[in-house]
Amino acid sequence: MIEIYENSWRPFIVLHNTEGCEVYFDVTKRPTLIQYEDGTELYFNMEDSIIVKETAKDIIAAVDKMIKIEADKKAAQWEANMAETMARVEANKDKFEDK
Repeated sequence: MIEIYENSWRPFIVLHNTEGCEVYFDVTKRPTLIQYEDGTELYFNMEDSIIVKETAKDIIAAVDKMIKIEADKKAAQWEANMAETMARVEANKDKFEDK
């Protein structure tokens, strides 16, 4: 299974190149994935590419999982912000009502 490495900057997906080194893949680079029999090439442009051991389908599944995790975090933050806003509105509503 592919690891999602989360940090305060942006999440990365940890892949492994053919030499066994860890590759911290930034999905915002949007490469073309080319599946070979023994690995997947992440093709960025005419000069830049890297081959990793993970399959294209596994990489795509990890990206989908990462997107869901990030969306869930944003939804939870939105709900917390909305609750705080509504509490402030309720606490101050008498200041804005016509008397």
